[in-house]
Order: sequence, then C-alpha cells, then structure tokens
Amino acid sequence: MYVKLLEEKVSYLEGLIEEMNMDNKFEERNRDETSPSESVSTNQSSGSVESVTEADILTKCAALFPLKDDMEPLYVGSSGLNIASLLQAHLKLEIADALQKNSFPTSSNYDAKLNDYVSRSLDDLLYEESKLNYFVETYAMTIHKKYPFLNYKDIISLHKNREYLLRNDKVHNEKIDIIHSFILLMVYAIGSMMVSRNINQIGISNPSYKNDNFVFFTSAMKLDLSVVFEHKSVLNIHSMLLTVIYQLRLPNGPVIWDMIGFALRLCVNFGFHRKNINLLHTKPFDYQQRILTFWSTYSLERSVSSSFGRPFSLSDRDIDVDLPIDIDESVVDESLIKKEYFKGHSNVNSIVTSRTHAIHHFKFIQIESEIQNQIYRVDVEVNDIPKEEIYKLISKMKQWASTIPPSSSSDYDYYLYLYNKQIRYLIQPFLSKLTKDDSLFIECMTAASTVCQLNKRIYQNTKIRLSFISLQTVFLSGVTLIYGLLSKKVNWNFSVSEGLRCCSGVLFSVAQRAYTCAIFSEIFEKLVTMVHEKEIVNEKEKNNGVTLKFNEIHDLFGQNELRQNVHDSHSKENLEVFNEISLKDENLRELENLFDFTNLDLLGTDKLDELVKKTSSSTQFLEDNIFLEF
Repeated sequence: MYVKLLEEKVSYLEGLIEEMNMDNKFEERNRDETSPSESVSTNQSSGSVESVTEADILTKCAALFPLKDDMEPLYVGSSGLNIASLLQAHLKLEIADALQKNSFPTSSNYDAKLNDYVSRSLDDLLYEESKLNYFVETYAMTIHKKYPFLNYKDIISLHKNREYLLRNDKVHNEKIDIIHSFILLMVYAIGSMMVSRNINQIGISNPSYKNDNFVFFTSAMKLDLSVVFEHKSVLNIHSMLLTVIYQLRLPNGPVIWDMIGFALRLCVNFGFHRKNINLLHTKPFDYQQRILTFWSTYSLERSVSSSFGRPFSLSDRDIDVDLPIDIDESVVDESLIKKEYFKGHSNVNSIVTSRTHAIHHFKFIQIESEIQNQIYRVDVEVNDIPKEEIYKLISKMKQWASTIPPSSSSDYDYYLYLYNKQIRYLIQPFLSKLTKDDSLFIECMTAASTVCQLNKRIYQNTKIRLSFISLQTVFLSGVTLIYGLLSKKVNWNFSVSEGLRCCSGVLFSVAQRAYTCAIFSEIFEKLVTMVHEKEIVNEKEKNNGVTLKFNEIHDLFGQNELRQNVHDSHSKENLEVFNEISLKDENLRELENLFDFTNLDLLGTDKLDELVKKTSSSTQFLEDNIFLEF
C-alpha cells in the first residue's frame, strides 16, 4: 500500500515538473518577444479580482506590520485591518516569498498545483498513525512541558478525531471546528519541526520528516484565519501562541514580537493577569486554565522581547495573578483544585507533577523580567547601578537553582543552561569596568563557557531544533569569552577552549540547516581566528601588555551607556583591544547589526533570492527545504 502511494506521488511530481518546464519555455519566449513597456502594461491589466485583493492586503500589511527589518511599524487605527487579516497576510507572505520570487513560473494554475500537492500530502499523513503519534508526543515533551496552555487530554481528543477535522473533502461551517483544526495542525507542525530528520523511529514507515511541517503549516494557513484569530475566546490566544512557537524556529526576525504582543494584550482584555477569587470558587478548573494560558503567554512574550531588545507589553506591576497550582493536569476534581490552590503557594511541593517543570520555568522568566527592568533600563546609566543590585539578583537565581525539581539528566542540563544563561545576561553590561580578579567577572566567564558546552550537549543528545533565541544565546556567550581573551583579563585554559569549541560547533551545525544564520558562524569564526593570531603575536607578552590607542571607542555589546560613561582615568584596554580585532575585515558593521537587529537579513530575503534562482522545480524546492529550521 505504501509503495503504491509513493509511486503515485512520484508520477504526479514528474508530471508537475514537465508542466513547469513547458511553462518556463513559454514565458521565456514571450519575454523575448515583448518589450519592457508592453510587459508592464500587460501585467497590470491582466490581474484578476483575486490578485488585486491579495495585493491590497499585502499593501495594507506593509503599512501596518514590520515585514522587513528596515520598515517602521505603523499604528493600527480604527480603519486598520483586524488581527486576523494581518496575521493571515503575513504568514502567507512567507510562503509567497519562498515559492513565487523567481522560484517557479508564474503560471495562473501554479497555486492550484501547490494546493493540490499539500492536500494530497495531508491526506496521506492522516493515515500514518505512528508518525502522527510521535509528533504529538514530541510536542508534549518539548513544548507542552514548558507552556501547558493546552490541555493534553484535549490534544489527544483532537488527534483521535483528526479525520473528521482535517479531511480535505470536509467543509467546516462551525467556528469551533475551524479553530480545533488549526490547533491540531499547528501541534503536528511544531512536533514534526522539533523532530530530527536522522531519527529512524521504530514503527514509522517513512522516517523522513523533511516536508511534513510545511504541509501542516500550509494547511493551517488555508483555514479561515478571521475565525482563528478572533478576539473572542481563550482558543484564539492558544492559536496565536502556537503560531509564535512555530515561528521561533524559523528565521523570521522581530516580527514575532508583534505577534506575541497581540496574544498578551488579549489576555489583558480578558482579565487573565488579575487575581479572580470569585471565579476560583465558582469555576476552579476554568480559572486554572486561564492562569496557565496567561503565564505561558507571559513567558513567551518576555523571552522574545528580551532577545530582541524590545519593551514588554505588560508591566510586572500590573500583574497580581498567582502562578498555577502545582497539581497534575489529570486532576479535574474542582474541590481538590480549590484545596490545592490555598496550600500550594505556601509550601514547596516535593512531588513532581506534569506542571512542576512549567511552574519552575515561569519563576525563571519572572527573574529574567526583573533583570531586564533593573539592569537594562534606559533611564539609568549602567555605571550608576550599584553592585548590591547585581548581588541581589544573583541571590534570586541561586535560590531558583536550589529548588530545581527532580529531573532527568537532559532536563537537569536544561535547567543548568538556563541558570548560566541568566548569570551571563545579568553581568555582561558591567564587564568593561570589572577587573579580572573580580568575582563577578570570573562568574560571568564561567557561565558563558558553561552555556556553550551545555548548549552543544543538549543539541546533540535531544535532537531538538534550536530556536532563534537559543542561537542568539550561544553566540553571545561565545563572544563574551572572546571579549575576555581580547581584554587580557582571561588566559587560555581548558574551560575557555572547550566553550569556544562547543560554540563554534553549534553555530556551524545551525548554519548548515538555516542559511540565514550562517552570518553568526562566519563572524564567530573570524573572531576566533583573530584571537589565535593575537595570541601568537603576544605569546611572550604579559597579560597587562601595551595599551593600544584608537581615536574612537565603539560599543560592540550594544550598551551605549558604557561608551558614554567610561571615565578618562579608567583603563580602556579591554574595549580597545576588542575594537582592534573587530575593525578588521569590516567586521564592525556586521557585529553592530547582530546586536541591534535592524539590518540583519533575518527574513532571508537576500540569500533567498540567490537560492531560489538555482531552484527549477517543485521537487527540488522540497528537497532543498526552503523553510529551514534550526
């Protein structure tokens, strides 16, 4: 049966290639015979009503949404598009950019062919139960464990009902069926994206998951998103969260900040950020689900905002809702939920439940939010922040680490990774004014090396795709180690060498999967090479060697406060040596772009143009996997 399906698919694709080639020849001949002016007028006059509508949507989205890094997002007033049209146009634009920009002939029936391919593939996947089970399990173990906004029983129920929801000959008139279909497709898409391609899972007929997430995601985008992204229920928030989680592993850039902001503001509209004792007494189960939804949205929003250096959508001072109850999600007895609510926040639960890890992750995000508010604030100079504030936050992190719940080795590695990531993030703005013997400087360098080593181990052992936030974290940790070497505050040792090696390995591996991330690997390798060259030149020099002179000090860590407030009497050797290296080979411009994210081609449009020119057929497109994950 499976072989027959493969033969049919191969035959279909061969016919598609032949038609594409014929369309190519026809278009090339017409292009040669038509003058430029005639071509323009013909193209403008031949657009259908549908194409005009699509162009109108994209034009509005360009004015309302930061689709490109160099565009300013504009205010959405009363005459603006609603969120459904906004998100639908943006998400479909990703597919349009990859598929229609010089990739294939612009024949009028191409969209129909693509839709036909996606529909056929989805129908085939619906009957591969082992594969779909694996995708759901992967989602539960990776995403649901940290962000339990969906009820696992509901996911399983939708999964068992997939034929009713997702069959292509089924037309849903009920809004709830449309939303459920979207949620199930996105769970499949995220689960398949998280699965490594080289895992040969027993019981799965086809271990290649290369295009499955594309099929699921595209199928989700074909639904009526004006229903999916309405501002009417908690399910609309869940749909937005799934969309953000999916895009975290695509090189889409800061646009996800807008999307997660919509979700958090919708939580505020529904009052999820406020304590509601009355609802706890009347509907404790629903209240618990509201809390889980809010804190999942809060955590994602804080992580995305901190990574891209954007303001938070909601102040911590406006939040008084408690953390979720540490009770297993299988418990539905409302009297027990109320009982656990009043005792669960006063005592540490020694029993690990299905929500223990999520709650501990929420606590971590709360500390990260406090660091962002206290250390990375713009109304106070970095040099004016007292050390006591740093020690206070470090103490909170150590308290968090001391209460890590009993975990598997992989989970424990992840918690250690989070702890060291936070320590580096906290101390990094103060590196230039710390001496090499300062305990804070030593702790920051140790944390940076540990982040690189743990990141590589997690990446190798779990076979999980890296998100852009994780990629940025390991890159900045590696750059922190390089800064320590160039400032001559750190000597070569095993820990530093191992950290640099692991960082280089992870960045290179990610660059092989996602071409838009190659710039991270390229810049890092240049810096490492220059460090080696400088070590050879200064091999016989002491650590406090000659101070180099430069006319201008550049702030390579994106902290303008450091450049503005370094006193003349303060030794500038650390910044100067770092600048000497970075100014070579035009690295300075690239490094600055990496930190402010304004000019970085996160959407991949520049390199995408080069890649798609080499692609001549749909099968080659699917083999090259334009929608690369980390």
